[in-house]
Amino acid sequence: MYQEYKRLCKNNKFTLADVYAYKHENGWVFNLGTQQSWKTKADIIAVEAALRKMGSLMIESNVEKVVLPAIGAGLGGLDWPEVKSVMKKIADEYTNLTFIVIESYSPSLSHEGQIG
Repeated sequence: MYQEYKRLCKNNKFTLADVYAYKHENGWVFNLGTQQSWKTKADIIAVEAALRKMGSLMIESNVEKVVLPAIGAGLGGLDWPEVKSVMKKIADEYTNLTFIVIESYSPSLSHEGQIG
């Protein structure tokens, strides 16, 4: 997945607000384009658009539940309460889907089988 992601980025085929969906064994990984590059700040409009696209892809792929980090608010530099508000808005649009957000992460909770 990572090699394909890098190739897409290098060839400008994965940009702001895009979603790269990767089928892996029994689940999916949704990569959301929230930054122009890893060096730039995340864009809240791109976060919203990518989340909305991800919701549509989830429905198409029969995915009912997704776990998300505080996307755009860490290295992306966005204000977490603003991002959280956008995530809630999108989750409210997709009432048939479940969005689980991990607001903080601790390596001590990263053992197999645990979600921190």
